Amino acid sequence: MSIAVPGNTSNGSSPSLKGIRLHQLPCWINYNGPAKVDQFFFIHGRYRPQVNADGPTEIVTPKHSPSAYPVSDTVYTSSFRGRLLQARRCTVPKGYRGYVLTRRSTHRSAPLHSKQSGKQPEGERQVLMAVERFGGFMVWDHDRPPQPTADPMLRAMDWLAVASLIHSPMTPPSQEPEHSDVL
Repeated sequence: MSIAVPGNTSNGSSPSLKGIRLHQLPCWINYNGPAKVDQFFFIHGRYRPQVNADGPTEIVTPKHSPSAYPVSDTVYTSSFRGRLLQARRCTVPKGYRGYVLTRRSTHRSAPLHSKQSGKQPEGERQVLMAVERFGGFMVWDHDRPPQPTADPMLRAMDWLAVASLIHSPMTPPSQEPEHSDVL
């Protein structure tokens, strides 16, 4: 399987791809594809959660969230099919790019002597094509704002931080022997 990003420039941007806004709703909609979100899904307002003397009125995102949680403190409100929704905006972390991918099958000629394993028919390969790009997304929840420490979509962002740590260069520890005053 391969991933193709058309028009990818040396700095990583893809000017030929249309930028879109993504929303993750807390419900199942039997449809996958583009929708006229701007015409039918209105964000009514926004607020910052308040803290009273007895403690927070709701679970509040820590002021200094780890880089794995590029989540706004601002809570957005809307409604879908008459039900109140609350959201937080999550941005794609620095060093990453967001793409909407679609699966395409392409045909290729396979050598006659090769033995193909797997489920793909001979001469066919799967390609994920980038069709749109995004710089962030809205995560919606019923009755309360999504919490970075509890929402599965926002917690998945932890893996980006783990991947960065795993793939970052490590400096070896000092190889000098420790000197001791004790003989």
